[in-house]
Amino acid sequence: MLTVRCLAKAGRRREALVLLGEALHPVMDSTSSLPTDPNGYPRVWKPYEHFGDSFNEHVGYGTIQDITPLDFMIEDQVIQSAYFQVFGD
Repeated sequence: MLTVRCLAKAGRRREALVLLGEALHPVMDSTSSLPTDPNGYPRVWKPYEHFGDSFNEHVGYGTIQDITPLDFMIEDQVIQSAYFQVFGD
């Protein structure tokens, strides 16, 4: 997040937003059981062997139908908080 803040302060908003999105990816993954094994341990990510993760809403698991309203609320709060910490607007 420090790099994201530095980029934002330097006026490099687009780059900051890309890195912010990457930093927030684990927050979004936290509402899905796909990134973890049955014991709750993180799975090793193999780019050519997806866990069944969806590329869109029609293929795979972890689509919008799998996210509860509470999950949406939690993610929204964390994402907005991170955005405001970086950009403050």
